[in-house]
Amino acid sequence: FGILQSYPHEIWAKTYGSSLGVGHRYTPTDCLQTFAMPAYGGEFKNFCKDFTNRRLEIMTAHRIGFTSLYNKINDPDSCEGYVNAIRSLHQELDRLVFSLFGWDDISARRVFIKVASGDKTSTEYSFPDDVKREIIRRLLALNKEQSTL
Repeated sequence: FGILQSYPHEIWAKTYGSSLGVGHRYTPTDCLQTFAMPAYGGEFKNFCKDFTNRRLEIMTAHRIGFTSLYNKINDPDSCEGYVNAIRSLHQELDRLVFSLFGWDDISARRVFIKVASGDKTSTEYSFPDDVKREIIRRLLALNKEQSTL
């Protein structure tokens, strides 16, 4: 679960998945089966379990669903404590996944960026474009390496 919730997988899915109108469509053959999955152990699994439980606690306590929660995460004006807590959890998840890949040189610090989709622009709590490109470059290299094994 955790790796699939991480930014490296998200950017892979957005880059190589199909589209549905102006949105993204997750297809396992394009997004999951082609993703270079790193090895992970119990410590990572425990973090992911805690991440899931904490997010569920927050959603229950604030009576909000995934869409509302993630809309708040992507809204720079949303600075409630629980929103910042989820942002921090995602940052730690990304840091751990980068570490699983051996990418300790990539910062897990996210920023708010403007994203164009079709004829509208929205804000996303994400990584700068140069970091996105580097993640894709490294994932492509791993994908190529794994496909020759």
